[in-house]
Amino acid sequence: MLPTAAGQSIVDSGCGTGYYLTELLARRDDWRALALDVSVDAVAMAVRSAGAQTAGVAADVWRALPVRDDSADVVLCVFAPRNAAEFARLLRPHGRLVVVTPAENHLVQLRESGRVIGMQSDKLAHLDDALSDLFAVDDRRRLEYDVDLLPHAVRSLAGMGPSGHHGTAETPSDAGSARVTVAVDVSSYRRV
Repeated sequence: MLPTAAGQSIVDSGCGTGYYLTELLARRDDWRALALDVSVDAVAMAVRSAGAQTAGVAADVWRALPVRDDSADVVLCVFAPRNAAEFARLLRPHGRLVVVTPAENHLVQLRESGRVIGMQSDKLAHLDDALSDLFAVDDRRRLEYDVDLLPHAVRSLAGMGPSGHHGTAETPSDAGSARVTVAVDVSSYRRV
């Protein structure tokens, strides 16, 4: 769903440790990237991981971002907060906002067992509505598959994202392995 043209510039907002950005740049090694996250340590890891064509900045996505107007071809936002006004400002007129959000079945086994918190119903409708003043859906695809997780991976997964931040879901230290569904919606938006 990302452009295929050479020399694109991408901002990975909420980059975390750079896993997705590193994978993307391995396939598009002529792209320039900016890894953006509220965590200084995460940005440093993302820049080291993603390679020489990557710069990084620690910034709060809810504030004005230290990025020039019309400077990015793509903003990538994987399971991270979205500031529609700032994303629209920094995207070029032809730019794309690509957002990855959990689908209804995402981690359903861990939610049912109480190891991760629940999820907002009608997540895509809320996302589209929140972006509708500045963006329109261009394309959307669902990806769904099952994975087998070892106990340490179950604990790590339960401790990240909203479940880790809210501290409402508990994963016992003796939690066993689990077969878990990964289900995400990938939405591509264009500026309106």
